[in-house]
Amino acid sequence: PITDPGTNPSPPPVGAVGTVTAYYLNVRSAPNAFAPRLIVISRGQTYPVIGRNAAGTWVQLNVNGTIGWVNRGWMSVTALS
Repeated sequence: PITDPGTNPSPPPVGAVGTVTAYYLNVRSAPNAFAPRLIVISRGQTYPVIGRNAAGTWVQLNVNGTIGWVNRGWMSVTALS
C-alpha cells in the first residue's frame, strides 16, 4: 500500500467499509491534502477500508484496485464484523 513516509497505516476493524458522504472526494497518494490526487470518488460509493493513519483522520481505501487515502471527515466508516 501507498503510505506517507512518516506514517505507518494501522489496520482498521476487520471488514471495515467506508461510504463517501461528500458530493465528490479526492483519493490521494498519501494522507495529506497536498498529496497528488489519484482518482475522484462520489457520494454513496462504498469501498473497503484497509488502513488508517495514527490520528485516525485519514483512511486508506482500496478503490477497485487503486490504493489511496481520503480524509476521514468525508467518509462514514462501518465495521461489518
